[in-house]
Amino acid sequence: MPAPTFALLHGLPFHSGLWAPLCAAAGPRLRARVVAVNLPGYGGAPALRGPATLQAHLDAIEAALAAAGAPAGPDLHLVGHEFGGLLAALLALRRGAASLGLLSTSLGPAWLLARLAAAPLLHRPFYRWRGGALYRDHSVALVDRARVAAAFPLPGTVAFADQMRAAGQGISARALWGLEARLAAAGLPLRLAWGADDQTFPLRQGARLARRLGAPLTVVPGARHLGLFTHPEAFVGAVFGGVEGALAR
Repeated sequence: MPAPTFALLHGLPFHSGLWAPLCAAAGPRLRARVVAVNLPGYGGAPALRGPATLQAHLDAIEAALAAAGAPAGPDLHLVGHEFGGLLAALLALRRGAASLGLLSTSLGPAWLLARLAAAPLLHRPFYRWRGGALYRDHSVALVDRARVAAAFPLPGTVAFADQMRAAGQGISARALWGLEARLAAAGLPLRLAWGADDQTFPLRQGARLARRLGAPLTVVPGARHLGLFTHPEAFVGAVFGGVEGALAR
């Protein structure tokens, strides 16, 4: 039986290096093939041309997966963190998936706040002040901030903040409408993982999403929004466990 393939989609404003500690923590036990995709405009990936809609992001991800030789949807395990989790869920509904893992991910109206904050009068305080480094540092405990800042040095420029704003502008209520119900009805194997101290999407949101999807939820004590980076050992089982052949026994 061939080893399974996992496509890993990071959140914003990070890049595919977000998954490196997780794969390192799995170590020689990891038998799965891993394709860590850089979202458009991050980690050296080309930025989108035109509006940064959710559909445009999905098209770019599919192109990246095809270039990496990833298998077709039903044979691909999708895992996403935060914005990457939203995209992974939409991609699973678009092309199918062998399974779907969601880490610290909202699938509901919380994303509309990002769109609202992209409005002309709000985008400066939300994206140019809160975005970038401030958002990154808020995602981890004080003791982890220097390490995370070293791993993800952000430009702190107006252009970078506007890139984040463009992603907020591209979130549509139509894409979110009934997303949880559609995903629950799709019959995909689902698994969720959350940091107990997540301040971006609090744990209560994860517990509610798990109930609505009928999916198991792994809670990692002491972890915040970037728990998969700061507490990778605790997330190995949630990401790769339960998929036959992903981890050596």
